[in-house]
Amino acid sequence: MGTLAGITFQEIVGSNAGDVARDTTERERGFLVDWSDKEAFMQALIGGVQRTGDGDFDYLVTLPERYEAGSLLRATGCHFEGIGPCGVDGNGLLQYQKAKITTRYAPLDAEDQEDGDEDTSGVWAREQCTGQTQMTPTPSWGLRWDSDNEHLDDSQVAAIPVTTKHITLTRYNVGVLPRDTFNAAEGLLNSTTFRGYTAKKLLFQSWDYDYSVDVLGNKTKYTVVVHLLARTIPWDYMYRPGSGWALVERTDGVALISTTDFNDL
Repeated sequence: MGTLAGITFQEIVGSNAGDVARDTTERERGFLVDWSDKEAFMQALIGGVQRTGDGDFDYLVTLPERYEAGSLLRATGCHFEGIGPCGVDGNGLLQYQKAKITTRYAPLDAEDQEDGDEDTSGVWAREQCTGQTQMTPTPSWGLRWDSDNEHLDDSQVAAIPVTTKHITLTRYNVGVLPRDTFNAAEGLLNSTTFRGYTAKKLLFQSWDYDYSVDVLGNKTKYTVVVHLLARTIPWDYMYRPGSGWALVERTDGVALISTTDFNDL
């Protein structure tokens, strides 16, 4: 007997089996659980992403269960069937006493690893961030020397420090490539708060993807990488001598840079 996610289970004797081939290794285990617990038990085995709130980081990511401690094999799917006495519920559906759940285990689909590369077989997603401070040139008019209050002439250039960050979002095992959506988002700003950055402080710089094909012609799922540039000042703001940072727009009132909701990407 054992427990998973608070659910009591029993492994079926003789159910531990598997296959070994040149290009893959698979295993199976069988479990008995109460019929009413079967859905929650299978979800706990295969893992997934669950939204827990309305915030940008309100997600709970659960990785698939390992075949055994230290194994690179993880649960990839389940099959269930009713076992034992059964009755009929109010909807006319059979309700069994127990559920027999057969779980398949295999390596997770992920990018091929070269010697020395980090093993990403158990990684669902990754976020990286690097930052730097750059000096942004600003017009000299409206600026003056502190010592004698004389204004700077047009040949003199001042600069303001602005911090920017390069944020890389990586998603593994993507089944459908969001090509059209990401292409349309390139060069746009965030219209709402995303990853803690308020509107117009994130620029969708670029994105890329890769996949592999094995010797049998089987294509892996995609690894998708999104590159965002974050700035402490909105991207459509410029420094205006005499008054500070200010929004810049076209003479017809249209924004210089269009926006989109990054939460929908």
